[in-house]
Amino acid sequence: MYTLSNETFSILADERGILDKFHNIHDEHNMNWVIDKDYLEEHGYPDNDKLFGDFELIINNRSYTNKVVSPTVQVKRKSITFMYDFLDFRLFLSYHTEKDKALQFKIVLENAKKQNLTINKFAIWTSLAYLMFRDTNVIRNMRHSCAVFPHVSDHFTKLIAKKRDNNGPDLAMYCTNGSVKNVATFCRYTNRFREQVSPSLDGALFHQLLLINDSFRNGDWIYDQIQPNGTLEAGLSKEWTFEFMEHSADMDSYQVHPVIDYSPIVIENHDFQALIGLPENMEMEDILLVTENEKKSVFPFLEQQSDNRYLVRFPVKELGEKKLEVVFTNKRTDFIVFNVMPPINELINYRAEHLITESLIDDSNKMDAFGFEPISNQGESLGKLCFLLKKNLLSEMNQDEVRKVEKSAVYYMKGKWFINGDFQKPRDIHGDFYRIIDFDYVAHVFYLLSCYDNNTLLLNDRKTYLQWAAKVMTFRFDETKHSKKREKEETKMNGIFNLFIKDLLKDLKESLPDLYQPLQNLWDKFCLNIINQKDKFAAAITEHYYDNAGFGPTAESLSLYGDVESAKTYGELVLANIGVSNDFRNQNPDRWWEALSYMIHSLWGGLVSHSALVVFEQTGDTRYLHAAYNSMMAVLYCYDWNAMATKDRLSKGEAASTYSVAYPNLNKLKLSHNRFGQSVFMEDDPELFAGNATGDDWDMGEELVAYLDGFGTTTYVYCENDKLICVNGELKEDNGVYTITSFAAYPKMIKFYHMDLEHIVINNNSNSHCLKQVSIKKSNKKWQQVGHETFEF
Repeated sequence: MYTLSNETFSILADERGILDKFHNIHDEHNMNWVIDKDYLEEHGYPDNDKLFGDFELIINNRSYTNKVVSPTVQVKRKSITFMYDFLDFRLFLSYHTEKDKALQFKIVLENAKKQNLTINKFAIWTSLAYLMFRDTNVIRNMRHSCAVFPHVSDHFTKLIAKKRDNNGPDLAMYCTNGSVKNVATFCRYTNRFREQVSPSLDGALFHQLLLINDSFRNGDWIYDQIQPNGTLEAGLSKEWTFEFMEHSADMDSYQVHPVIDYSPIVIENHDFQALIGLPENMEMEDILLVTENEKKSVFPFLEQQSDNRYLVRFPVKELGEKKLEVVFTNKRTDFIVFNVMPPINELINYRAEHLITESLIDDSNKMDAFGFEPISNQGESLGKLCFLLKKNLLSEMNQDEVRKVEKSAVYYMKGKWFINGDFQKPRDIHGDFYRIIDFDYVAHVFYLLSCYDNNTLLLNDRKTYLQWAAKVMTFRFDETKHSKKREKEETKMNGIFNLFIKDLLKDLKESLPDLYQPLQNLWDKFCLNIINQKDKFAAAITEHYYDNAGFGPTAESLSLYGDVESAKTYGELVLANIGVSNDFRNQNPDRWWEALSYMIHSLWGGLVSHSALVVFEQTGDTRYLHAAYNSMMAVLYCYDWNAMATKDRLSKGEAASTYSVAYPNLNKLKLSHNRFGQSVFMEDDPELFAGNATGDDWDMGEELVAYLDGFGTTTYVYCENDKLICVNGELKEDNGVYTITSFAAYPKMIKFYHMDLEHIVINNNSNSHCLKQVSIKKSNKKWQQVGHETFEF
């Protein structure tokens, strides 16, 4: 074994050149930043060919790996070099610690022949510790595992690895020389869902840098345009250099890469804007707006803000993904990817129409009559009903839609999850057990029905639905009502009930006090149990050993309960969970199971985003606001029929629950940068997925409720360092007057933070009445409203 260290990092590499240990000397928990042989042995995973330093080369259509040759090793005081001699060419992998604060990883491919060689593929595993340990000690998963967020561009690719506890030190891997085509992943996992154990799921993602690949494409024109030169000229070499450095949100990262802070989405006919920060001695030559078939310079829109910071702002009209490419005078380029969408109420309306006309089984003679396809045994499938009900509470009501959902709730849902509709007799819908969290969705449907007046409802009055919602949630929380260990334990598990529990309790207190107090007591007990175990972070465990579906909603529950300090404890896990990237689609909450790669997952992406927003509203900490907004805009991509950078396209109103960020996804190549549902895995494990993941949008809907509860109705403005920042809208200044235009689907509210200004709320009996614009200005050192306009859809 070979060791190397400096003031910041220490590494241990074996005789094959594989990095086995990688530590930050300042890390009090001594995390190993790479997946190692010990982890593989502990979990029984056969992936010794995917560790850091393993490589795959195809040259002149012949394959080479480090499994067929032993390297020679050169050790110096501040470097270790492994040389693999394949006769026609040599590969050098070396580690350097000449810099005190960085570990350098160099790759050199040298042609030993007198004629050119063609590199068909060159991929090297850089398997950082993206792990979910099979261990109920949550602290281990928090302190010894990381989420890995990719930023891929022609010359400035980086991986940002964040420790899951958000306490750092974090790690960044910067490409400082050479070009990277993309970052691939492979997932190894164990799922024991059918074995009556909970938690049942663990796994790891192995990351692979794809340096050159002349064959892989899967419909994303943005990344298919990156084509590194695959010719290795006679007697010459190609070089790549990567620098590992500590990473933090407030670090001066300009010294390594440009930093581009940008709007993830823009509504058509509004302005896109980005702030560009440059390292010293770097100058821009051009800025290009790139679509699949066109490049157009927007350099004339550039404004210098300070010595090394620039603002570019320009109007956009054409819908779909866009690439903003920054060209530097040294011919290196960086880029970001943003999205242009129509007004989001269009997306909402087309989705509702699609569900009613294409998804609803509106025939009493058919199987699963009045259910919404794709039919599933999991409660997540009821999100469609919740979405339709929520949408009609906020927009001009379509009574036919509401009544069709009501029929679905009474004639399909009630009897499917409960025997004869008896809320004390759950049906073993998953074979020999039932899931507690399914009842959250059932209760949500009933509660939303109770929000309508009796003239709208057809089958029962609103008080009946309120009573049903209360009974289901009381049964859900009360462990004494359940006989099996799994179900008893799951009563302590968090869920989507945060979207309605406070409103449900409020309405019960006013209308059904006999049902209010038992549920209030159970809610108090649930939250106090979390608080009492907060030091163990036990609520981060669900069916997964570490799950944003656990700690995200838990931060929200504690916020709603009023224990803000405990909420912030879990909130740090949420902040570490939401990505930052040059591609708006990569800024989603970190999750992997539903795609076997880092991904957008519409349901839990949207719900974790909403959790971050709730924590922001309780704390005023704008880190949560930006994390919430960026991640929710990524989720909307799962509904966007204007998207053109993904192989499978959507028609208006269609949706797909998952988007795989890995490009390629080595578990299933066809999923790479594609949108799909878990049903694509049916061919791999029909027993696990049968009856549950039955279609591309089977589990979708609640994320749109979460959107409508937050960014679907509200725009946020805050003041920082005497500068106004608008989130979920457009801000324009004219003569000291700032005009705010909301991007919300149904703009009802502008909320102001850190500026001593009252929120602006539309109070009108008409659901279709919305805010158009609000104008504010600062006078005598105080912000004040100077006008607003409203409109009706």
